[in-house]
Amino acid sequence: MKTVFAFIAIVLFTFNLHAQQPDKIYMPNIHGVKLFLTGNQDAYPVIKLNAVSSLELHFDDLGGGIKNYNYTYVLCDANWQPANLSPFDYLEGFTQGKLMQYRNSSVAKTKYVHYQATLQIADVTIKPGDIILGDIDGVLVVPRNIAYDVLLRAEEIHENEKRIFFMGKRGAVGA
Repeated sequence: MKTVFAFIAIVLFTFNLHAQQPDKIYMPNIHGVKLFLTGNQDAYPVIKLNAVSSLELHFDDLGGGIKNYNYTYVLCDANWQPANLSPFDYLEGFTQGKLMQYRNSSVAKTKYVHYQATLQIADVTIKPGDIILGDIDGVLVVPRNIAYDVLLRAEEIHENEKRIFFMGKRGAVGA
């Protein structure tokens, strides 16, 4: 009975893990986009506040030729709409950067240019106000007065997800 319950719980939980927003193709010549914690390609692109870490961005441009790509930081609301604030209201440091590292394909049949950038989040300090949380599904702005409760609940959910994942991996049942 416990085996059936564990199996049903894992199956139901898995169906809830799909992305809330489908992927979109913004530029058809860009492929293989990866964003991860520097030094760990398997890590989610999440940085703890006040931590000295950075993210790496990698992608391939199949459009031919070297192009100038830039990036910027934009504060968005819960609906992914840019906030009506100047970057100087929520950032300190540089708000833009240029992707300067690239290499041409050498052996591949399809010619492409591989770009990479290290996003130095340490140069950006979030000013007092709302807390910004992010994961692979997006970014969430949490009002400071409820941030502690939200962070505690997020940690509980994360621990439950890990426990269920390892139960399924081991074929274990029960809690």
